[in-house]
Formats: sequence, structure tokens, C-alpha cells
Amino acid sequence: MCHANATWDQTTNYSACLKDLVSASDPGNLHTELTSTIYYVGYTVSTVVLTVAVLVFSHFSELHCLRNRIHMNLMLAYIGADIVWILNMTVNVYLGHESTEFCIIFTVLLQYTLLTHFLWMFVEGLYLFTLVVMTFQQHSAKLPVYLVIGWGTPLVAVVAWVITRLVHPPDQGEGVTCPWWQEHWADRIWIQAPCILVLVVNSIFLVFIMYVLITKLRSEGSMRPGRGGHDHSSAEQQQSAKAAKALLVLIPLLGITYILVIYGPTTGNAAQAFDLARALLLSTQGLLVALFYCFLNTDVRHTVGHRWERWREMRTVGRQRNGRATSVNWTTRDTNQAAGAGGAEEQEQEEEEEEEQEQEEEEVAGKARARGRCFVSITVSANGRGGAKAKDSVRDAAGDQRPILWAPRPYLANDADDDR
Repeated sequence: MCHANATWDQTTNYSACLKDLVSASDPGNLHTELTSTIYYVGYTVSTVVLTVAVLVFSHFSELHCLRNRIHMNLMLAYIGADIVWILNMTVNVYLGHESTEFCIIFTVLLQYTLLTHFLWMFVEGLYLFTLVVMTFQQHSAKLPVYLVIGWGTPLVAVVAWVITRLVHPPDQGEGVTCPWWQEHWADRIWIQAPCILVLVVNSIFLVFIMYVLITKLRSEGSMRPGRGGHDHSSAEQQQSAKAAKALLVLIPLLGITYILVIYGPTTGNAAQAFDLARALLLSTQGLLVALFYCFLNTDVRHTVGHRWERWREMRTVGRQRNGRATSVNWTTRDTNQAAGAGGAEEQEQEEEEEEEQEQEEEEVAGKARARGRCFVSITVSANGRGGAKAKDSVRDAAGDQRPILWAPRPYLANDADDDR
């Protein structure tokens, strides 16, 4: 160490460097980095999977129903929240770009995307509640109403939150680069209160939905004929398994995961384990929604499988046509002439048969007109169905239709309808 009088100290003090080394190897810092990494990886994977799910819902027209449109908007809200969180961590933390403007922009976007996916979880619960519980309600909400709730309500809340913070700014302490990260009483009114309200309402929706589901399962079990004790116990196990499956699927859709991780231990190894579990559950919630309601959904799988099979069949037919077109090779001219002669003979024979049949029909019709009657031609197919036609029978796809006798009957007023 060099002193002010230009002399060197006899010993070197490494205490400052040692302090930095100790802080770098602090278990608390390692735990924070691990938790941030779990969030980062979870949000990244969820964003990719959710994007694929949205593309699937958008591409296949068979899936364009109200239920799937609500699912798609919820997935878009998750995608927005995940992308904003990733950008915020990348710019402000990993790249170390400390800017008040970027901080304000990302904070506002984080609050808006947070509210949007909470409100779309509320829309999911409201839709299921009206669909399952309020079955006989005639007037149900349409998609524009849900869009206003899911995207418009968060916008109003965030604008009110921004205005409140601007009018009543918090006291900025030392070393605070972004005052918008500091806690403010407006956060509890415009951000936290709506989220808590959504969780409470969705919990009530979940209770009613599960009650209706369990009641329906029990009624179906009671309507079955009586069985032995073993069969009865196995039926109860199946009912319990179905109810548990429904509950497991509805938990991420309605946001019940947030209730499970609101409170937990704050000190010790239990707190670190709780933080890791919370990071894993929250960062993969969008992933679970995409898996349960898109990739594992029966309708989606059938639609994609049907499109895939149809594409394969069209491709196979196209290859066969191309193969036939290239494989046809007439080697001699005599073959063409023989084929043409054979076709001409068959055509002449068919024309002669048609002329003979028309002559017979004209004779029968002439006799009928002489008696002042109206006649129709009855045609019978191979399966026994008949139809009235004005002329000779027309062959169907199987080629099994054949004319039988002309049946005389008086012409009635409803004969035109019968002929149709």
C-alpha cells in the first residue's frame, strides 16, 4: 500500500478483497441466483410452449369456439407476462443497464401483464361457473364482454396506479436507482387487491364446480345396476380419481397455485426450499395450462390427428396419380385401335338397350294415356329403397339400381311432393 508521503507499507491488507470473495460465496447469494435461474428457465420454456399452443388454436378452424378463444387469450396474457419478466431481468440485472426510464417502462408493463393474466383466470372461472353451475341460464356473456374484462380492466387499474404514484411519489432512499420498485400504498389498492379478489372469487367458483362434478359422478354411479362389494369399491375409486383429475387440471387454470405459495417460512433451510418450490410452480404455470388445455386435450389431439391423416392420404393419392401418369406407355398403335374398337362396340350395345327400353316405356305410357291415367317410374336400389322418377333409372355410386314395372296410379295433388 502506498501512503500519502510516497512511502510503501511493510504489509499488504487484503481484507477488502476477502470481503468481496466472502460475499460472492455467500449461500444467500447463491440461493438468490438459483431462484432467479429457475424463474428464467421456467418462463422461457413456458413462453415457447404457450406460443406453439396459441398457433395451434389459431391455425385449426375446427378449434375456433368460445372456450378455446378464452384459453388462447389466457395464454397470450401468460406470454406477455413471461416476456416482460425475461426482458426486465436481462436488461436491468444481467446486463446491468441501470436506467430510470427503462425501469419505469418495465415496471408498468409488469404490473399490467400481471393483472391481465389474473383477470383472464377470472374469465376462465366465470365461464366454467356459468357453463357447469348455471346451466339453464339463457343469456351468457359473449367474447367481447370477456375481452373487455380481460384486457380493459387491467388497463384502467394500471393507469390509476401510475397516476397515483405520480401524484404521491414515494420517498427515494439512498442507493435506489428506480423509485418505482419501492413499495407504495397505491400498490395494495390497484394491483394487489384485484389479484386477491380474483383468487377469492375463483376459489368460490372451484368449490361450486367441484360440488356439481362430484354430485354428477355419484348420480351416475347410483344409476348403474347393483354389483358386488368389490365392484362398488372400484367404482368409487374411479369416481375419486376423476374428481382428483378435474381438481388437478383446474388448479393452474384458475390460479389456485398462487394461493398455495402466498405464505411460507421466512428463515432457515425451509424458507430456501419454499422459495425454490414457489419459483418452480409459478414459472411453469403457463406451461401446465398449455399442456392440459392444448396438447393433452382430446379435441385438439383429434383435430391435429385428423388433419395429419388427411394430409398423408392426399400425399399418397398424389404420388399414385403421378406414378400412373408416368407408367402408362402405349407401345404399339394396334393396341390403341383394339381398345377403341372394343369401346365402340360396348357403346353401341348400350345404345341399343336404351332404345329398346324407351320403346317399351312409350308403349305402356300410350296405353295408360288412353285410359286417362298418370304413371310414374319406380326405381328400386339394392337396399330396397324406392323413388319415383320421370325417366329411366339413374345408377347410384354402387351401380345397383334397376327399373321394375311401371305402376299406374291416379295423379293426386301431393304427387309433386312425393316425387321430390
